[in-house]
Amino acid sequence: DENFNTVVLEFTSDSYSEETTWNLVSQSGETIYNGNFSLDTILYTESVCVPKDEVITFNVFDSYGDGMCCGHGNGQFSLYLCGEQVISGGEFEYVFSAEFYNCEQVDNFYNCQEIVLPLGWSIFSTFILPENPSIETVLAPIVNELIIVKDNIGNAYLPDYLFNGIGLMDIGQAYQIKTTESLSIEICGTRLKPEEHPINVTAGWNMIGYLRTEGAPIDLVLADLNFAENLIIAKDYIGNAYLPEWNFNGIGDLIPGRGYSIKVTTNDVVHFLSNTEDY
Repeated sequence: DENFNTVVLEFTSDSYSEETTWNLVSQSGETIYNGNFSLDTILYTESVCVPKDEVITFNVFDSYGDGMCCGHGNGQFSLYLCGEQVISGGEFEYVFSAEFYNCEQVDNFYNCQEIVLPLGWSIFSTFILPENPSIETVLAPIVNELIIVKDNIGNAYLPDYLFNGIGLMDIGQAYQIKTTESLSIEICGTRLKPEEHPINVTAGWNMIGYLRTEGAPIDLVLADLNFAENLIIAKDYIGNAYLPEWNFNGIGDLIPGRGYSIKVTTNDVVHFLSNTEDY
């Protein structure tokens, strides 16, 4: 039917599958579909037709209240719309929305990314474009635990002094951040398509973000820089290094939510594969 599109849910139940239910709700509040599970640690796949040109809400509920990720068999889910993964996770409740006219023009997926920040200094990035990308707005939920944020050229956001020298977050950039405790923050907005956002890097040190939703080996992601003999070193926030000249990879995979420091000889560009491709 030309008035509908298909949502596909892949759901691996945890060890207490009977606690988990999910639904799809239309923009008017009508429940389109209710789902539940009866077998533990099983991969379920379900397809549901949803109205086109309408915001759809996807909810996952855990009756016990501890989610599907923690000590109960690591339940997980991925939801696809028109063949595009629009959300994945393993917590209690998630929401996505999309504005589209046909499956060839799926755009503006609403999604949230949870970013874990350790105590002290770290480097973070996001594959989300927030509706308001001001650094102080994005980090407002953790402002009481926030000491300082710096961008690649040293501009700073100092919440205690009400000073925002960074302004708006740039797509593909990473930011140094110092917090008073270990915590996490959820950034919500439009999920970026990584293949559409190459990152320009300049000679010397740069901080780059990671725009894919799944991790990938750093040596494969940065293979073009290495092939051009342009990459000197890459480091994560705790100092683990990738040294291509020595064929040494102490970083392993690039991880969503984290940022990385790289040093190059000349100006270049970092390209990412799409989320539907593998390195």
